Amino acid sequence: MKRRNAVTAYFVAVITGFCIVLALALTAVEHVALDPARYEEAYARHQQAESIGMEPKELTRITSELLDYLRGSRESLDGTVSVNGVEREIYGEREKLHMVDVQRLFAEGFALRGWAVAFAAGGILVLVFLCRKYFARYFFRGYFAALGVLVLLGGLLAAAMSMDFSGVFVRFHLLFFDNDLWLLAPTDMLIMMFPEVFFYEMAVSILVRIGEYLLLPVCGWVAYRLVKKWMRRRKAHGATV
Repeated sequence: MKRRNAVTAYFVAVITGFCIVLALALTAVEHVALDPARYEEAYARHQQAESIGMEPKELTRITSELLDYLRGSRESLDGTVSVNGVEREIYGEREKLHMVDVQRLFAEGFALRGWAVAFAAGGILVLVFLCRKYFARYFFRGYFAALGVLVLLGGLLAAAMSMDFSGVFVRFHLLFFDNDLWLLAPTDMLIMMFPEVFFYEMAVSILVRIGEYLLLPVCGWVAYRLVKKWMRRRKAHGATV
């Protein structure tokens, strides 16, 4: 393979690797953050319904509606719920406006994942054209380069979370939101449903799930190496017979 083609192939492989890493990471975020069962488990663990003064079924209902809204399959968050025997609006105006921003953030994440998948598919086609029989070698080199960067960033994030999760939580909101609608009162439903410990557990679960998903291509690499080693042994055995 010519040197110029090799440099081009490695560059394409790295870009492809970053796109795959990004798509897998965003998929992991979706599967954790929008999983109703995870919310029910957290509510039961922290006795959230009792703390709010709400029936568990009602808490499950409004959570399901909230997740549908974040997926874009529900138009509004209007509705009422009984808290300590008193019927009230589920969310205040400030909370609804903040969730508009959160819904937009999820929508942008879904769109970004779509573009990442498209670029990754295009990158794979280019690599097949450039590398032919060396495709796997360049593909996995690019993926591992991208994986190394994400592992470094993930390690730094995990360390920061373990030292000062509140600070990381605030910086996250300052980075992704251009207003202060996320600063809510203790009596707002979103705060009662999701205390800080909930977000900490959610963040840890997301990091773990990202790690699991990113191991999938690594398993492919291991399988590729084992098959290649087996074929070499078979070829060598055939040559000696």
